[in-house]
Amino acid sequence: MLGLVVGGVTAGMFLAPLPPPSELVSASGAASVPVVQQQFSDPIKVEALFVVSDATPLITRASGTVTTPIAGSGVLVSGKVALGVNGQPVIAVNTTVPLYRDLEIGDRGRDVEAFNSELTRLGYGELSSDRFTWSTVLAWRALLSEAGVEDPGWEQSLVDVIWLPERTVTLQSWSALPGTLVMPGDTIGYVRPKLLNVELSLANPVTPADGSRELRLFDQSLPLDDLEAPLSKEFLSALEQTPEFARMLLNERDTSTGTWSLLEPITALRVPPGALFAVVGSSACLQSGDLALPVTIVGAGLGATLVTTDQPVDLVAIGAGITATKC
Repeated sequence: MLGLVVGGVTAGMFLAPLPPPSELVSASGAASVPVVQQQFSDPIKVEALFVVSDATPLITRASGTVTTPIAGSGVLVSGKVALGVNGQPVIAVNTTVPLYRDLEIGDRGRDVEAFNSELTRLGYGELSSDRFTWSTVLAWRALLSEAGVEDPGWEQSLVDVIWLPERTVTLQSWSALPGTLVMPGDTIGYVRPKLLNVELSLANPVTPADGSRELRLFDQSLPLDDLEAPLSKEFLSALEQTPEFARMLLNERDTSTGTWSLLEPITALRVPPGALFAVVGSSACLQSGDLALPVTIVGAGLGATLVTTDQPVDLVAIGAGITATKC
């Protein structure tokens, strides 16, 4: 999991040369050292728990030898050929109610309504009822004919379809390879689990710097000020398409890491740790000339501390140069 490195600063953030350690400067008799400005995005590491559905089985009602592999590359699309059995195309069909019976003229029900709705979406008429009508027959025959079925028949038979849980699905596995034998009720593949949500939490308790933030996971980014806020469907869909998500599922893992950073970096000052005094939590003081200034500690690393202040600062006192005790 991603761990926070003292206020969210990673080693890679410190690119400019560091000032000499305060101990060495003090030994040379210097009472102050210059400060360096740095753009700071406060990258806080977060833990991500991926909530996914179960893999959905794909079941065939056909019987015979597989003669045509799946169309596409590991993807099935509603209205397209999924495979061929004994030379006959089997069509992938998505409906809101799973197809569970053969349908013929006069049949009614929620499954019929869902079937009519999908035929309409695919462009085979305007079918809005819950009845299997002559118009439904003609629409289904047209789809089968375009798929290469020579004699479509006058009903909807389950041997001609593979039900899909969504309009387009990515396969996790597929066993109906050319030359293999399938029987009615065989599971010939599984739909890859769907990403339902991602639960986010800080890897370590920290106080984020003020400002609008963005989340970055699997090289995908999303403006997000609250880690407990629901993630958009578009962002979840983008995560599903990444190679990292596929590898995570392949390795049977459900956790990963991300970064939560400021959208607009702030300007921070990099000072020797010995320049700070009256430190309480993230609050501290530093002295510039005769003026003691309040500062906020936002990070640290590589022998320096990052602070922010409202006052312009060029030099800070160190060692014997610090004469104040509070600010």
